[in-house]
Amino acid sequence: FIEYFYNIDSSDSAYPTLQRILSDTFDVRRKSHYVLGIWALEKSSDIPTSTELGEFEDRGNMPKWDPDWQSVWDSLNTPDKATVLDVWQESSEAVAIATEDLTELTDLSEKLSTVQYADLQFRLKHQKYAAEVWRAIKTFIWSLRAYKQGCEDCGYWARWCHDELGRIRQAMIDDGLENVGLASPARVAEFISNTASQVPDVEPSEPPTALFGPVKILETTADSVRLSFSVSSAVSVSVDYGLEIPDYGQTYEAGSVDAGQTKEITIEGLEAMKRYVIRLRAGHDGVRKLGGDYWIYTN
Repeated sequence: FIEYFYNIDSSDSAYPTLQRILSDTFDVRRKSHYVLGIWALEKSSDIPTSTELGEFEDRGNMPKWDPDWQSVWDSLNTPDKATVLDVWQESSEAVAIATEDLTELTDLSEKLSTVQYADLQFRLKHQKYAAEVWRAIKTFIWSLRAYKQGCEDCGYWARWCHDELGRIRQAMIDDGLENVGLASPARVAEFISNTASQVPDVEPSEPPTALFGPVKILETTADSVRLSFSVSSAVSVSVDYGLEIPDYGQTYEAGSVDAGQTKEITIEGLEAMKRYVIRLRAGHDGVRKLGGDYWIYTN
């Protein structure tokens, strides 16, 4: 597709950058549309119009197919502070990936035609805003649910997320995205209006900075993967990996990582021609923190 549509050969230095930008869309959308791996919202590719969980009891009821999902489903059904932070982390990874891809697009300005560059830039801007919208909506919904379970901080976060949706909506309009189809300013306005009565009457407070940055897949072989990640606070990190989720099955101890440090590791002993799923895990401020999952294909 890249060679045909963009006229960039696989030997061109721009090829891997463009390939990564396009393939990252899968991670961005999966981390946006799903909630900790579960289809919980309404049956639509668009953002929801209310806090109703249209698919949570139906397609999202994963334990009826695989009992390993019971604890994840229960955590979303009656969420606590840790659950809300997991939802925020997963969604923040989508925002970070989308933001990085939009930034890296500038490296291709001389490689793409003017029309192609403008088209891709518009799509990537929309992707970034959409990821921000999904993060705010998902965190708002689960913060409200946790607030009703007694999480005081979650009330502050819910108020902030609701306010954030208004800011994102206006930014989209100012940036020329008023008439996009999915995740549109009009749809955001509808969600804001439909949920206004549910917003806690408290001062807004932004959720904490996501602990984990996006995982970068640097190299894969038939039996190994080399990857890197960064953290916002000093922690000891474990990397869960395996062929199935949510029971990953194996763990690699990455050890201590300083705040802002990028850690590079190699996981060996994998099976060839398999799809592996990995996630980062750590304890921070007395709370268990989980990163979102990433898919890796061995050669």
